[in-house]
Amino acid sequence: RVCANAEALEKLSKVRHIVFDKTGTITEGRPRVIKFVNVSELPDMKVLEMAAGAERASEHPLARAVMRYAEEHSARPAPASNFKIEKGRGVYAEIDGEHIFIGSDTFVTERAGAALDSKLLGVQLEHALTPLILAQRNKVIAYFFVGDAIKPEAVEAISALHHVGVKSHMATGDHEQAAAAVAREVGIDSYHARLMPEDKQVLV
Repeated sequence: RVCANAEALEKLSKVRHIVFDKTGTITEGRPRVIKFVNVSELPDMKVLEMAAGAERASEHPLARAVMRYAEEHSARPAPASNFKIEKGRGVYAEIDGEHIFIGSDTFVTERAGAALDSKLLGVQLEHALTPLILAQRNKVIAYFFVGDAIKPEAVEAISALHHVGVKSHMATGDHEQAAAAVAREVGIDSYHARLMPEDKQVLV
């Protein structure tokens, strides 16, 4: 054990750059919906049921956050079918004969053709919240803004790396502004946003 630790320390002494995945490393890895904004004329309960119904097919941590939020508000997933998942981007489903989309801003604008509220998005992104957008064809229904608490020890760890001359970098699938807010708070030297899982592997 001592030998193994000594070898690890020797290797670490030669390291000058470390790349951290944001979720679960810099943050707690337990994302939750911080703010819900219904911009449709539908009741909140109906919207939550639709969102939960569509996200039921996804294992993404942000999808799980939406599911938990709906459950906390006593909303049951609406029956959904014909799921199509675009990994790291969003989900398409059919609910009550309607085409439903939920996912990132780029996913919703490209797949649903819906115009987004840039002012609303900008304000929340500055607070390191990641948007998940629920939409029908050409129409946004609601915004879910998801946050993930920064680990208390993250700032101290990054500072310690700086003291020994190691540059820190963060990789995330999050939006540019949300990633920048986390990087500022923790003291990360640089960040790479909107990455797919395969992009992170290339980066490393």
